[in-house]
Amino acid sequence: MNMEVKCSIKLRFVEYSIPGPFMTSSVFDAGFFPDAYEYQVKEGEILNIAFTSTVPVGCFSSEQNLCSQSIYISTPTQQQGCSNGNNIQQREIVFNKENCGMELPSLNWNKSLYLDIQGYSDGIYNHADRTTYIRLFTNPNAGNSTLNMSNIWRNLTVPEITVKVLDKDNVLTTRLCSSYNDPHITTFDGLYYHYMNVGEFVMYRNDNGPYWVHALFTNCGWGWVGSSCNCGVAVRSRRSLFVIRTCREISRTQSDFFPQPRTYKINCDENDMFIDPNDNGYIVTLPSGAEIRIDVSSGSKFINPITIKPTIYDIGETKGLCGHLSETKDATDDFKQRDGSHTDDTYTFGDSWKIDPSGTESLFNNFPYILSQDTGDKF
Repeated sequence: MNMEVKCSIKLRFVEYSIPGPFMTSSVFDAGFFPDAYEYQVKEGEILNIAFTSTVPVGCFSSEQNLCSQSIYISTPTQQQGCSNGNNIQQREIVFNKENCGMELPSLNWNKSLYLDIQGYSDGIYNHADRTTYIRLFTNPNAGNSTLNMSNIWRNLTVPEITVKVLDKDNVLTTRLCSSYNDPHITTFDGLYYHYMNVGEFVMYRNDNGPYWVHALFTNCGWGWVGSSCNCGVAVRSRRSLFVIRTCREISRTQSDFFPQPRTYKINCDENDMFIDPNDNGYIVTLPSGAEIRIDVSSGSKFINPITIKPTIYDIGETKGLCGHLSETKDATDDFKQRDGSHTDDTYTFGDSWKIDPSGTESLFNNFPYILSQDTGDKF
């Protein structure tokens, strides 16, 4: 498989007589075929490719539901099969299939199977479109079941399927959420505002991970009772956590620093986040490609600034002080409160995203409760 099959016959009127001309059948395509061999998909969107078999899977059992033929998938950057979408790496597409392929059953073998692929965001704004190839193959030695004794499925040969991934990241050019002391915040959609309360606050959330970024605000220590500055950042990625903190306590009237910034990490899966230290602090990259940059001032010991670079997987999904990321840079819905309602008041909005330090949502406890929960990862 896959092959072209045809047959021909010629007849004699009586034995040993001169035969008539050959009568040849039309060509029959035998094997496993996609609807097409060229596709396009935008970054972050899903493409469904339908495959149909024209030949049944043989089964030497009365229980045909026990028989199936495994068909595996690979791309040039994933030679050993498909990816589950968790690794932080350069790739073009992500397969939404378990076991790295599809199972062609003995029963209902002529019904279409569907391969769902997602255009992967490269995280590069204004970058060119990319092209990749999907290859299908079977085990060259045997089927996946001892009940399937048909050798015709060995060494399946399917032409490469070309997938062009169209760039979509360019809509996020210059779209950074930032908190500069004391603090002045800019949302993903460019809304600039001032919020100077103290405590732990939700800067960014995307529940599809879930991915959270919380910040600590405390008194700036310059005699400005009404001001507050960044002194802690906690990044949650699924069941893993990275925390950096420069202040001992949160206070409205005074500041109290550690001699050196305190950092710790709870890492349940090495693919949950990538932490890159630099001269001024850290860059934390999430599996979605979102980047959190944390710069620590050597003079003041405050964190200044906190910046979050979103990806297309954040469009329409973000909440918190960074606002609701829209594809069209529409800032009219950025002041969406925790309960989903909208307000025009800065402090009403900011206060709705304040975290109770004794509650289950805090990320600055020694053992945050949320890390013990099942996340139900979506990407």
